[in-house]
Amino acid sequence: MIAKFTHIALGLLVLSSWAFAQEPEAEAPKKEATPTQEATPAAAQDASHVESQPADWSLAKEGKTQHYLVYSLKDEATAKSVANSLESLYGKYKQLLKPDFESKDPFSVLIFPDLTNYNAFGEEFGGAASSTYAAYCPEDHPEQPVALLHNDNNTYLRMYAAHGATKQFLRKAFPGRVPPSWIEDGLASMFEVTLAYNWSANILKYMTENDQFIPLEQLLRAGNTDFSRQRISELGLLFYYLVYISEDTKAYIDPITNKQKQPFVEYIQKVLAGEDVSQLDVHKLLTTPERIKQLEEEFKTYKFVSQ
Repeated sequence: MIAKFTHIALGLLVLSSWAFAQEPEAEAPKKEATPTQEATPAAAQDASHVESQPADWSLAKEGKTQHYLVYSLKDEATAKSVANSLESLYGKYKQLLKPDFESKDPFSVLIFPDLTNYNAFGEEFGGAASSTYAAYCPEDHPEQPVALLHNDNNTYLRMYAAHGATKQFLRKAFPGRVPPSWIEDGLASMFEVTLAYNWSANILKYMTENDQFIPLEQLLRAGNTDFSRQRISELGLLFYYLVYISEDTKAYIDPITNKQKQPFVEYIQKVLAGEDVSQLDVHKLLTTPERIKQLEEEFKTYKFVSQ
């Protein structure tokens, strides 16, 4: 059954208004602007009460970059902003994941103007995969576009676009190799939360201080049906921690070979390449209960934002 957008990420409402009211300062250029409204796109409109005309994409405005073609039925500025944001991520995808892939055609992104059209597209393409989140990438569409619901808050829109575009890239760059959902969601969430890093970090801080932290063993085994802001913030920052911060998994120079090692990144690359990772130390770190607990304590106590 299609998951309707009017019920989007109800877990968002569980957080106290404190987490959303305390807006951290933006960090540029890597950690960008902070959203300024509650993170529930569906809260602004209920599909059952909004009259809508079928989307006519011949009237769409375009935002085009080397690797992305974004269509918006709202305005050209929105399409260009999303396209430019995703173009900056494309280089990061290539640098981090090292795929033997170069897109011949631009990736398509469709920004739907309202819930009715978004859900109609989800009924035609995607089936049960149509997301209660603000973005998804239907595998049964010939172009596998990212489908987005328009949000007047440009930062939110670019965050949702980053999430959907990451999954789109994984499917096109590694065809037939479906990674575990926690890896796919983890990468998508990491690229998403870096667009509002401090805001996401403050949500995680609030969760940790108010007994809402998701145990890592549960977080890393959860399916992809939980798109609450809590899970996305924690999972995205966990991947950020493993890639860039943790002494056990971040990049370092091997003193013997004098070559760079990236334990967690190399683990992800091997998973995407379909290689056996069972003997890698990172795999043991993420699957052994005692080591997961140790990682959890280190992750929980790390200060992602200045106090």
